[in-house]
Amino acid sequence: MCFTVSQQKKGLEIFIKDANLLYEDNQIKNLLDQVQNNFFVSGFQYPGLVILKENEVDMFNWGLIPFWTKTAEDANNIRSMTLNARSETIFEKPSYSSAIKTQRCILPVDGYFEWKEVNNEKIPHYIFPKESSHFYFGCIYDRWINHETGEIKNTFSIITVPSNPMMTEIHNSGQNKHRMPLIISEKDIEQWNNHSLKKENIEKLMEPFNEHFMDAYTISKKANYSRENRNVPEILQKVQY
Repeated sequence: MCFTVSQQKKGLEIFIKDANLLYEDNQIKNLLDQVQNNFFVSGFQYPGLVILKENEVDMFNWGLIPFWTKTAEDANNIRSMTLNARSETIFEKPSYSSAIKTQRCILPVDGYFEWKEVNNEKIPHYIFPKESSHFYFGCIYDRWINHETGEIKNTFSIITVPSNPMMTEIHNSGQNKHRMPLIISEKDIEQWNNHSLKKENIEKLMEPFNEHFMDAYTISKKANYSRENRNVPEILQKVQY
């Protein structure tokens, strides 16, 4: 699955310019002022990350809370189980079935992280685009209102698909092995974010990304230890084993 990503401020500025968004607009400037450098961020921290929906950028928290969730306790419990949504069941699962139809978005990331098991040891890998500044993850989003406090939470989930050959080799262990995030080609971003897209066209876009446009290298085993501060530039340095 996909639980750890890199989304850096410098990369987001490039993404916004490349996407022909109104970079001079005060709303986008204010948004970028809030952005932290996420060299290595785990979904289990429910971080605020920048997404693109329709033709606007916003900051949503990772860990989708369905609109029908009743209480704050239920919301806190469900979000750890909705960091990822499987493409094969997304139209049937109650948490996702409404959002996939009309609430699709893009999460631009510099790269993401997976672990390969070698001789019972977990070796962390950084996966990144070979010929582009970003991966564009296909996601869904939702808006939940706490009816006791009036608080609004905007949240998202990353869709996952069966892995391509490269990721099958890297992501080779665990309950959710041989999975990878849904990566949308740059030319298909507008189509993916089109809320009138029919089910059969959505399904056609939910395919494994071509491995020839991806690359990876091994990084420090510091990435294995959640008690350490892994959100540092050095985490992206190549380490040979």
